[in-house]
Amino acid sequence: MYQKEIVLHVLKMNRKWTPSYDLIRVSTPWGWLGSSGDRRSRELRAEGLVESKDFKEHGKSITYFRIKKH
Repeated sequence: MYQKEIVLHVLKMNRKWTPSYDLIRVSTPWGWLGSSGDRRSRELRAEGLVESKDFKEHGKSITYFRIKKH
């Protein structure tokens, strides 16, 4: 399974905003998401499959992703 497919599965299962750091270096039921998980999320955003939003956490801006709502 490709990294993008794994990211989509993770976001579909969460059904909420998921921080980019939860998409990096994690084991999922569909396979390992390596250090490029957040990069694949940005690619999926560019393809129109997911949406993103920046939130402030502890003084830092963190990008969150979720499946695009129709």
